[in-house]
Amino acid sequence: MIALPLLLMVAYLVLAVRMVPTVLRGGDFRERIRAIRQIGPAELLRETYRSALMLLIGFVVLIVGISFYVGHLAYQASPPCGYTVTADCRAMHELIVSNVSVRSARSGDDTTVSFVGSYGSATFRSDEVPAWTVSVGSTVTAEVWRGQVTAITVNGTKHESFATQSDAWIAVAAGLLVVLLGGTWLITDLADESFAVASGVVTETFASPVLRRRALYVLLAVFGGLLGLLGLAYVAIEMNADSTANTLAAIYFIGGLLMIPVIGSVFVSWLARAYSNLSALGLKARHSGWFVVAAMLVPPFSLFMPYRLLEEMVRGTAAPVSERVLKNWWISALAWLGLTALGISLGSPNPRDPSLSNQLSNGMLIASVLVGLFGVWLTVRLISAIDRAEFAIADRQRRG
Repeated sequence: MIALPLLLMVAYLVLAVRMVPTVLRGGDFRERIRAIRQIGPAELLRETYRSALMLLIGFVVLIVGISFYVGHLAYQASPPCGYTVTADCRAMHELIVSNVSVRSARSGDDTTVSFVGSYGSATFRSDEVPAWTVSVGSTVTAEVWRGQVTAITVNGTKHESFATQSDAWIAVAAGLLVVLLGGTWLITDLADESFAVASGVVTETFASPVLRRRALYVLLAVFGGLLGLLGLAYVAIEMNADSTANTLAAIYFIGGLLMIPVIGSVFVSWLARAYSNLSALGLKARHSGWFVVAAMLVPPFSLFMPYRLLEEMVRGTAAPVSERVLKNWWISALAWLGLTALGISLGSPNPRDPSLSNQLSNGMLIASVLVGLFGVWLTVRLISAIDRAEFAIADRQRRG
């Protein structure tokens, strides 16, 4: 069971890497480098500062997360204190509880236990150490490492505190994700700027949807990252980390609920602009921009018109996209919607529910991750191919 979610994570990384040459495709690489040099440092900074800032934030989060995780590894490697007390051993003490409090957070409630003396307090997950299991004035067996309480024993069971930094891997994963998104965004910015300079497309009737395309690239990369978090949630379930799995799944569903309308709006905006360019380039366009928007947003037209419109654009611009790729893109979009809706409707609040409906739900949601990642890659491929085909036609017309 754990192999499939891990395979999905590998699939996401492969698709993310495949997105880079898709964005960069078109024109000689040396010509691109010369075009970037022509932009100038001031203009280049103005166009790429957002992606560069995101990349910098990702590196900062990654470095901090790695430093915390190194501390966690050091804690795991430290031995219990024996007859000879070393500088980095785990000591066991009987500590008196001075206060117990509960703090509510989005990821769940935390229980903070304070102790008499110089050991301060320790924070635990409430599902592991409920507040009622530790009373003020009672004595608990506590593990102390580097001056901090790293664990207590309650009813014969050891519970680690946040001081062990066992969740630092989340910061490492978040940093890697932000670095991946920032790097993809930066490469996209550089590719778009160099392509615009190299093509020299400047007309009064042709309107380039560059900004819409950039926004879609970033939004799709973020959505791909959210799909990856759902895959990681199933990995966490197999590792008996239910709290982490619930947090990752909540991030995916809440983030996806917020992302889908945004991605849909920007995609409709890009499609309307790119379709209107057909008329501007002297190509046959059977519909108006208002019809394109309505066809994308109003069911049941939205179930088949996006495919029809993109098919018309691919055929009119002679974009290098096969009919098979176009069909796979639309099938993957519908399949992702269907698998996600059925997976949510059949699911149980308990991910370990052995019922058939819950097993089907888990299978559908895992499949939706793979289908969604495939659809993200195909969407980027279609957008890039159509835009570059329109740029090429406009460039030929400009050159006469």
